[in-house]
Amino acid sequence: MTRAEILVRQLGNLPPGSHVCPMYRSPDDRHSLLVPYFQAGVAEGEQCLYIADETSVDRLRAQVFGGAEDVAPGALMTLTARESYLRGGHFDPERMVEFWTERLAAARAAGYVGLRVTGEMNWALGSDIAAELLLEYETALNQLLPSTGIRAMCLYDWNRTKPSMLREVLRAHPLAIIDLRLHDNPFYEPPQLELGHGDPESARLNWMITQLQTPTRRDTALVDLGHLALDSALADLIRAAEVLVTTELGVEYVEIFELLASGNAVRRIGTTGPDMSTIGRVERLPPDHPLASTSPRSDGPLIVSDWRHETRFTLPAALRDAGVTSSISIAISVKAGQPMYGMLTVHSRHGRIFTDDECLFLESIGIFLAYGMAGARSESSLRALVENASDIIVRFDGDLRVAYVNPAIERVIGTAAESLVGKSSLDLGVLESQLPAWELTLHQVWRTGREQKFELTLRSLLGEHVLDIRIVPEFGSDGEVQSLLSISRDITAQRTGEVERSALYRQLVAQQNQVQELVERLGVDRERARGESVAAALVTLTERERRILRLLAAGRTNREIAADIGITPGTTKNQVAQILSKLNVTNRTAAAARAVELGVVVPVSA
Repeated sequence: MTRAEILVRQLGNLPPGSHVCPMYRSPDDRHSLLVPYFQAGVAEGEQCLYIADETSVDRLRAQVFGGAEDVAPGALMTLTARESYLRGGHFDPERMVEFWTERLAAARAAGYVGLRVTGEMNWALGSDIAAELLLEYETALNQLLPSTGIRAMCLYDWNRTKPSMLREVLRAHPLAIIDLRLHDNPFYEPPQLELGHGDPESARLNWMITQLQTPTRRDTALVDLGHLALDSALADLIRAAEVLVTTELGVEYVEIFELLASGNAVRRIGTTGPDMSTIGRVERLPPDHPLASTSPRSDGPLIVSDWRHETRFTLPAALRDAGVTSSISIAISVKAGQPMYGMLTVHSRHGRIFTDDECLFLESIGIFLAYGMAGARSESSLRALVENASDIIVRFDGDLRVAYVNPAIERVIGTAAESLVGKSSLDLGVLESQLPAWELTLHQVWRTGREQKFELTLRSLLGEHVLDIRIVPEFGSDGEVQSLLSISRDITAQRTGEVERSALYRQLVAQQNQVQELVERLGVDRERARGESVAAALVTLTERERRILRLLAAGRTNREIAADIGITPGTTKNQVAQILSKLNVTNRTAAAARAVELGVVVPVSA
């Protein structure tokens, strides 16, 4: 999903009782907020009410309805501030609460399932309305809206509203939209703080402490998850990610999918859902699924805010039976434009939106999962590469004992690789005469941390094998050498065949010299034959043919030659063909060159 598509999903699917505060900077931004908000209301069967100073809403109405003819006339209504906020000539928070209750009753009486409202708050600019009075009203809405299911969006013009008022407004809205991004508002003070329920000072202090601790707790958890991505097994990372998401977002179900190499199927590798037996299950992807290709990931999350209206994808039966309503899926990828490893999907039983802050939180987890999956794939690929490599790979520990050896050694010395672990170089078959130099080289690599090469002979029941070896130091997290890796290539056949190849090379050189002599002799014979051919051609040319050849060499056409000699063009054509045959050439240019060579034509000096 693009940024605009995410905003449309977020605004179009606000849960009942939502209270949002967009601070817009331009009329176009305001329009981008209103259209999806009201379109969802019409689709849900709600009555939409827009309170604005502007009386012309033709553009808004056209885009909300999209040309639909079966929309009720009252589906989108407009009122002015005097007809709502300033009834009776002044603003009264209590009367506004009654006003919304009456409007909801009227909407339901008219056959609508609920009420969705937006209020332009510009009416409060330049008036004598105190910010405290406006805050009292917004706080009262936070109690009214959840109990009635009314969705409300209070629009504030950033460029026209005083900073002091915007600061108070932020205190009263749980959700804020800034620069077209939806945020959980950390400055929101719940109604009980404002209305004085219980001990207001203790409640306010506890709230402030919670606001301080929440981002630190979340960031700390993300750091811990990052360490797991680097240092732990993928299974541990998956379990930690599931716990973190369910704890921080308060959702019920988390699913983690791995995209298979085919690009058209996924494997479920993690879930907190009701059916744990589905872990490991492979599922084919529908063609229109974002993961149904190996193309790079998109720029944003996939949000399904209400599965009742989703037609592109199917919710698993177990989750549908569990009452899942809203979901969000995040691509598991290092960054936009990079290949995807899978998808992290979060499900909620309650209708909800996912703010940009939550999306970014989930994307961070997706990045850590991507690193974990990439590391697991690399380790698996490396293990397969080493186990099937034709080169002999041996890891030596600090005592120069074998810590690991791949199966390639078995075809050289005939001993099972597993039985060599813990053994010394002598047990590998290193010749005693070479052992001191070999172990000295290993010690040097360990001490200097620099790669070296060594040619070693191994002796076994299968015979002697000559190995070309690279000795590579392996470093630990502290920068110190923790093991040595020797990578050996069997060059026995190469060494054995060197004498044969040398003899063969000398034989080939001798044969090449003989061929060169033959070629030179043939060249002399060819030149002699060519001279004889030229002389013969000169003898066989008639006087007329010589004349025609001179005209041909002068660049004359057949018609011009015929006119000059006094013969027909057809005869000239036949004569030219006969001349080409006698001169053993195929075209007029070559014939002209041969004419110069025969002395028939004297070349013009430059």
